[in-house]
Amino acid sequence: MSYKKITFEDATQVPEIKPNAVYTVPQTAQLMQVEKRTVYRMIEEKQLIAFLHGNTHRIVGNAILAALLGTI
Repeated sequence: MSYKKITFEDATQVPEIKPNAVYTVPQTAQLMQVEKRTVYRMIEEKQLIAFLHGNTHRIVGNAILAALLGTI
């Protein structure tokens, strides 16, 4: 899996990921700086934990942080 290399300047532009907040797939993609389809693939491959709310996926901030740190 290949991710975009983030510079220090980029990192200061990224919004804070709140551990207990719940995010949609588009919000998660923006926070992780990847495409929405990458988020869906990560969910499918169990690299990102999500739950369904109706027919849409929701992701808790802790799951995003764990995926970014590679602890899932």
